[in-house]
Amino acid sequence: MNGWASEIEEKKSPAILWRTSIEDAQLSLRGPVRYAVFVVMDLQSRRVEIAGIVREPYEDWMFQVLRNLIDGVDGFLLPHHYLIMDRDPVFTQEFRRRLAR
Repeated sequence: MNGWASEIEEKKSPAILWRTSIEDAQLSLRGPVRYAVFVVMDLQSRRVEIAGIVREPYEDWMFQVLRNLIDGVDGFLLPHHYLIMDRDPVFTQEFRRRLAR
């Protein structure tokens, strides 16, 4: 393994995988409707959290999901040191800045 994967494996550090590319199409009277499902997975335990489901992700919704995930009491991201995100445009610079705090 190279890079971040070997570093996580060597240190046995908690890591989390953050994905938004899972989409589902539901049939409605007007035809198929697509939903974006915001999924977070703990790589060590394979525990999965569905952080949100929306027809079209938008910035304010992303910020609310982030607030829920980093909540000081029961946020899913609390015990984790690494965050692996794809290059999806929903992860704006402002989103990344708020996450880094």
